[in-house]
Amino acid sequence: MFSRFSETAGVVGAVLALAAVVLGVLWVSGNSRRSHLLPHPPDPTWADRPAPGEIWWARVAFRDGTGYKDRPCLIIRTHADHVVALPVTSRDYGYDARYQEIYQTRDWDKRAKSNSYVKLTERVDLTSEDVLRRAGVCSRRTWAVVQERHKTGWVVDVVRRPRRSVRSPFKP
Repeated sequence: MFSRFSETAGVVGAVLALAAVVLGVLWVSGNSRRSHLLPHPPDPTWADRPAPGEIWWARVAFRDGTGYKDRPCLIIRTHADHVVALPVTSRDYGYDARYQEIYQTRDWDKRAKSNSYVKLTERVDLTSEDVLRRAGVCSRRTWAVVQERHKTGWVVDVVRRPRRSVRSPFKP
Protein backbone atom coordinates (compact mmCIF):
# COMPACT_ATOMS: atom_id res chain seq x y z
CA MET A 1 0.00 0.00 0.00
CA PHE A 2 2.81 2.39 0.84
CA SER A 3 4.58 1.74 -2.45
CA ARG A 4 1.46 2.68 -4.43
CA PHE A 5 1.03 5.83 -2.30
CA SER A 6 4.65 6.89 -2.74
CA GLU A 7 4.44 6.17 -6.47
CA THR A 8 1.34 8.38 -6.78
CA ALA A 9 2.90 11.09 -4.63
CA GLY A 10 6.00 11.04 -6.83
CA VAL A 11 3.94 11.49 -10.00
CA VAL A 12 1.86 14.28 -8.44
CA GLY A 13 5.03 15.99 -7.23
CA ALA A 14 6.59 15.80 -10.70
CA VAL A 15 3.44 17.23 -12.31
CA LEU A 16 3.32 20.09 -9.78
CA ALA A 17 7.01 20.85 -10.33
CA LEU A 18 6.52 20.92 -14.10
CA ALA A 19 3.49 23.20 -13.72
CA ALA A 20 5.52 25.58 -11.54
CA VAL A 21 8.29 25.74 -14.13
CA VAL A 22 5.83 26.40 -16.96
CA LEU A 23 4.07 29.14 -14.97
CA GLY A 24 7.42 30.70 -14.09
CA VAL A 25 8.52 30.77 -17.72
CA LEU A 26 5.20 32.27 -18.81
CA TRP A 27 5.39 34.94 -16.10
CA VAL A 28 8.97 35.90 -16.98
CA SER A 29 8.31 35.99 -20.71
CA GLY A 30 5.19 38.08 -20.17
CA ASN A 31 6.92 40.59 -17.89
CA SER A 32 10.41 40.57 -19.35
CA ARG A 33 12.63 43.46 -20.19
CA ARG A 34 14.00 43.36 -23.70
CA SER A 35 16.83 45.42 -25.10
CA HIS A 36 16.64 46.87 -28.57
CA LEU A 37 19.72 48.05 -30.46
CA LEU A 38 19.23 51.17 -32.55
CA PRO A 39 21.67 52.59 -35.13
CA HIS A 40 20.98 56.15 -33.90
CA PRO A 41 20.10 57.86 -30.58
CA PRO A 42 16.53 57.04 -29.52
CA ASP A 43 15.68 60.70 -28.87
CA PRO A 44 17.39 64.13 -28.70
CA THR A 45 18.10 63.82 -24.95
CA TRP A 46 20.74 61.18 -25.76
CA ALA A 47 22.71 63.52 -28.07
CA ASP A 48 25.36 64.46 -25.49
CA ARG A 49 26.15 60.85 -24.55
CA PRO A 50 29.15 58.97 -25.94
CA ALA A 51 28.19 57.46 -29.29
CA PRO A 52 29.07 53.99 -30.55
CA GLY A 53 32.17 54.28 -32.74
CA GLU A 54 33.63 57.17 -30.75
CA ILE A 55 36.82 57.00 -28.71
CA TRP A 56 36.66 58.54 -25.25
CA TRP A 57 39.16 58.90 -22.45
CA ALA A 58 37.78 57.00 -19.49
CA ARG A 59 38.72 55.90 -16.00
CA VAL A 60 39.09 52.11 -16.28
CA ALA A 61 39.46 49.97 -13.14
CA PHE A 62 42.26 47.42 -12.90
CA ARG A 63 41.05 43.80 -13.01
CA ASP A 64 42.33 43.17 -9.48
CA GLY A 65 40.41 46.18 -8.13
CA THR A 66 43.50 47.95 -6.77
CA GLY A 67 42.99 51.17 -8.70
CA TYR A 68 42.32 52.58 -12.12
CA LYS A 69 43.97 54.10 -15.16
CA ASP A 70 42.80 56.84 -17.51
CA ARG A 71 42.90 55.30 -20.98
CA PRO A 72 41.17 55.67 -24.33
CA CYS A 73 38.20 53.36 -24.93
CA LEU A 74 36.14 52.62 -28.01
CA ILE A 75 32.42 52.92 -27.24
CA ILE A 76 30.44 50.00 -28.68
CA ARG A 77 27.04 50.35 -26.94
CA THR A 78 25.34 53.28 -25.25
CA HIS A 79 22.68 52.49 -22.62
CA ALA A 80 20.50 54.90 -20.65
CA ASP A 81 22.74 54.67 -17.56
CA HIS A 82 26.14 53.46 -18.83
CA VAL A 83 28.23 52.63 -21.89
CA VAL A 84 30.01 49.46 -22.92
CA ALA A 85 33.49 50.02 -24.33
CA LEU A 86 36.61 48.23 -25.49
CA PRO A 87 39.95 49.39 -24.02
CA VAL A 88 42.54 50.88 -26.34
CA THR A 89 46.29 50.45 -25.98
CA SER A 90 49.27 52.02 -27.72
CA ARG A 91 51.25 48.78 -27.41
CA ASP A 92 51.78 46.96 -30.73
CA TYR A 93 49.62 43.82 -30.86
CA GLY A 94 49.69 43.33 -34.62
CA TYR A 95 50.47 39.64 -34.14
CA ASP A 96 47.55 38.95 -31.75
CA ALA A 97 44.05 38.17 -33.11
CA ARG A 98 42.46 39.44 -29.87
CA TYR A 99 43.40 42.98 -30.92
CA GLN A 100 42.45 45.13 -33.88
CA GLU A 101 44.60 47.97 -35.15
CA ILE A 102 42.95 51.39 -35.00
CA TYR A 103 43.87 52.95 -38.30
CA GLN A 104 44.51 56.70 -38.44
CA THR A 105 45.10 56.93 -34.70
CA ARG A 106 46.72 60.35 -35.21
CA ASP A 107 43.30 61.70 -36.24
CA TRP A 108 42.25 61.54 -32.57
CA ASP A 109 45.63 61.39 -30.78
CA LYS A 110 48.07 63.95 -32.17
CA ARG A 111 50.88 62.63 -29.93
CA ALA A 112 50.66 59.08 -31.30
CA LYS A 113 53.78 57.85 -33.05
CA SER A 114 52.00 54.76 -34.40
CA ASN A 115 48.51 53.29 -34.57
CA SER A 116 46.85 52.05 -31.39
CA TYR A 117 45.03 48.75 -30.87
CA VAL A 118 41.60 47.95 -29.45
CA LYS A 119 41.23 44.79 -27.36
CA LEU A 120 38.31 42.91 -28.90
CA THR A 121 37.97 40.38 -26.07
CA GLU A 122 37.66 42.70 -23.06
CA ARG A 123 34.53 44.78 -22.58
CA VAL A 124 34.25 47.34 -19.80
CA ASP A 125 31.09 48.95 -18.42
CA LEU A 126 31.56 52.66 -17.76
CA THR A 127 29.31 55.06 -15.87
CA SER A 128 28.98 58.73 -16.75
CA GLU A 129 31.51 59.50 -13.99
CA ASP A 130 34.03 57.12 -15.62
CA VAL A 131 33.77 58.71 -19.08
CA LEU A 132 36.01 61.79 -19.05
CA ARG A 133 36.35 63.43 -22.47
CA ARG A 134 35.88 62.69 -26.15
CA ALA A 135 39.04 61.93 -28.10
CA GLY A 136 37.65 61.33 -31.58
CA VAL A 137 36.05 58.82 -33.92
CA CYS A 138 37.21 55.33 -34.82
CA SER A 139 38.15 54.73 -38.46
CA ARG A 140 35.51 53.03 -40.61
CA ARG A 141 37.88 50.17 -41.36
CA THR A 142 38.42 49.42 -37.68
CA TRP A 143 34.75 49.94 -36.81
CA ALA A 144 33.70 47.38 -39.46
CA VAL A 145 35.87 44.73 -37.77
CA VAL A 146 34.49 45.64 -34.32
CA GLN A 147 30.91 45.37 -35.61
CA GLU A 148 31.62 41.86 -36.88
CA ARG A 149 32.61 40.78 -33.35
CA HIS A 150 30.23 42.81 -31.15
CA LYS A 151 26.66 44.06 -31.06
CA THR A 152 26.91 47.82 -31.41
CA GLY A 153 24.47 50.70 -31.16
CA TRP A 154 22.18 52.64 -28.86
CA VAL A 155 20.44 50.32 -26.39
CA VAL A 156 16.89 50.98 -25.29
CA ASP A 157 15.28 48.71 -22.71
CA VAL A 158 11.63 47.99 -23.39
CA VAL A 159 9.48 46.38 -20.72
CA ARG A 160 7.08 43.88 -22.18
CA ARG A 161 3.74 43.79 -20.45
CA PRO A 162 1.78 40.57 -20.07
CA ARG A 163 -0.53 39.86 -22.93
CA ARG A 164 -4.20 40.16 -22.15
CA SER A 165 -6.53 37.67 -23.63
CA VAL A 166 -8.84 39.43 -26.02
CA ARG A 167 -12.31 38.01 -26.39
CA SER A 168 -13.54 37.74 -29.89
CA PRO A 169 -16.60 39.91 -30.59
CA PHE A 170 -17.92 37.05 -32.71
CA LYS A 171 -18.07 34.50 -29.89
CA PRO A 172 -20.61 34.71 -27.05
